[in-house]
Amino acid sequence: MYAVVIALVPLVTERGASPTAAAWALGLGGAGQPLGRTLYAALARHTGAVELPPARSR
Repeated sequence: MYAVVIALVPLVTERGASPTAAAWALGLGGAGQPLGRTLYAALARHTGAVELPPARSR
């Protein structure tokens, strides 16, 4: 995940976006991380996430 974040601005600017647009993309991704973590906890609480047992080796 972190390699994608580091390479996002050069990738977006190489594809023709302005540095400002690339910075916005990076900022939106950074702002979305804590929001996603917060919403995931609520989603797991309401959907009854189940812990699976470890796989057995053959």
